[in-house]
Amino acid sequence: MEITSLDAPGLSVLGREAIGHLLRNDFASLAARFGYALSYGRDTAAAIQEDFTRVLGELGAAAVLPNQQCPEPGIGYFKPNSAGLLALVEFSLLADNSAHFLVELIATGNPAKMYLTLEQISDARPSNRFDRDGRPLNASVRQPVRRVTSSAVAEASPGKSRFFRTLRRAMVIFVIGSAYGAGWCYFAARGVVNDDEGLSAAELTQRARWLLVLGALSVVVWLLAGRPLRSAVREK
Repeated sequence: MEITSLDAPGLSVLGREAIGHLLRNDFASLAARFGYALSYGRDTAAAIQEDFTRVLGELGAAAVLPNQQCPEPGIGYFKPNSAGLLALVEFSLLADNSAHFLVELIATGNPAKMYLTLEQISDARPSNRFDRDGRPLNASVRQPVRRVTSSAVAEASPGKSRFFRTLRRAMVIFVIGSAYGAGWCYFAARGVVNDDEGLSAAELTQRARWLLVLGALSVVVWLLAGRPLRSAVREK
């Protein structure tokens, strides 16, 4: 599925949705929403069900543990790479014999177009985990550089979130104010509204242009610097 953000809380919500489909054995909905990276030409829903059943069999289990609560996911972010790997969302679930298995979703693409896909369902034992190319997971580029839980993000980042919300609101107010001022100057220059300062039409027109330029520049600066600045603060 296409996503618009790599924020941990958002990835956690989407990951929980995928786990909900899996725990209900709703493979069709899971496939329709998230696809499956390891389908390899098979029908997507059938491939998920087949691999899920195989993993449970390898664990000596018949099904997932009934009525279990969806756990907190582990969320990791990758270093820049040519494979387009962005983030990994991992859940550890229990089978009915108390054995653990993993469900992983992976975010791929680029900042302009990102996707979240069901990556694999696997035995949680490290020696049995492989990437999509068959390499042991500990030897793969797929190791994320930073792993956090959504609860940790919720505890650690509220101040940063409020800061950026305040900054964004200030920018919006400034842009609206610039547009309003430019419009007022434009109509004052044409005599539609009264100008108490006694400025000439040329001066009012010039002021309108400067206000429009300032508003446009603030939008450009936010678009160019807002995401890198937020990422830099998030990494600290």
